Amino acid sequence: MAAWLRQPPTIVRHRDWPRFLQHVGARRPALVIFAIPDDAIEPAGRELAAARADWRGWTVLHTSGAVPSTALAGLRRRGAVVAAMHPMMTFPPRQKPSSKGVLVTLEGDPAACRRAAALVRGWKAVPMVLTARQKAAYHLTATLVGPGAVAQFAAAERILKLSGLSPTQFALARNGLFQLLSATARNLQHGTAEAWTGPLARGDSATVARHWELLPASLRAFYASLVDISLSLLPSPHAAAVRRKIR
Repeated sequence: MAAWLRQPPTIVRHRDWPRFLQHVGARRPALVIFAIPDDAIEPAGRELAAARADWRGWTVLHTSGAVPSTALAGLRRRGAVVAAMHPMMTFPPRQKPSSKGVLVTLEGDPAACRRAAALVRGWKAVPMVLTARQKAAYHLTATLVGPGAVAQFAAAERILKLSGLSPTQFALARNGLFQLLSATARNLQHGTAEAWTGPLARGDSATVARHWELLPASLRAFYASLVDISLSLLPSPHAAAVRRKIR
């Protein structure tokens, strides 16, 4: 296994993909990782499977959190072991995140998962093997927590801009929201009960009514859905009264 880990990775960029396919038949068994959009995984797997008759000894991984390893079934039929390997981390375009402590979900053939887990541990990350259904559900939760939080922040920025703040005030207010979001994330480490605060948690229906009046029409459905979901999942002493204020 140690010798396998020391093999240098082959990076194939999009423009080099046709050339890679042309010459992969002459290559020795190695590791291939698809870090491509979800919808491109299955077609790329079919192309790769067709590029050589015998894939025994090869390990092929893709990095989607939602797509199952069966998207690479053509390679499996020709002898490769396949798996999905998804890091639970955001990858902004201008920053390089650390892999230390990052949870990486694995799903697929046991041999491919073992090899992927060795890679993950080498990156000082944490591997966790799941079924295809569990992995997709976990990826759904990540979409709610990561991009979902960004969407809520974008809605908050829209409201700030519509309120007439000056550029300086907007920058200060946005930083305040970021500090609140950071504190909430820290509180969540101790459980949702520790992080659940504000007018919905207190059941302040009058405050919710004021918020409703301030909301632009384009964000009312967003806010109403957020209130409904929050009150169905988390405790509030006056949930019915709060709901009546957003109808």
